Amino acid sequence: MKRTTIEKIKNTGTVIELDANNCEVVKNDTILKHGYYQSSSAYGLKFLKRAKYRVEDRYQVQSLLICRYVNSKGIKNKFVKQVNMDSTLLRVKINMQKKINIYVNNMDSDDYYIDLDFLYS
Repeated sequence: MKRTTIEKIKNTGTVIELDANNCEVVKNDTILKHGYYQSSSAYGLKFLKRAKYRVEDRYQVQSLLICRYVNSKGIKNKFVKQVNMDSTLLRVKINMQKKINIYVNNMDSDDYYIDLDFLYS
């Protein structure tokens, strides 16, 4: 369902070629589990019983990509996408690109797709 919606926006929507310098990357890590118990072992041997488990928070590494665009009428738009990638790596990959394509639904400007296929190639 999501794939068909994206294809529809790409085929019928407006394409905005945005300069990669107009995009900002923000670190947005979240905690998945507080006080997560992780078994401690080194080379297959368990540590002492009192140090058997490490209590840590388990994180989901993610970033926010924020792209700003001003159209010919002076109207400002902001496009935001959450990406499951470290912010430093995402920043490097964005800076390597010259343009980023954003597809916007003609009927609803809040319905858009940011083409990030270059991140995974």
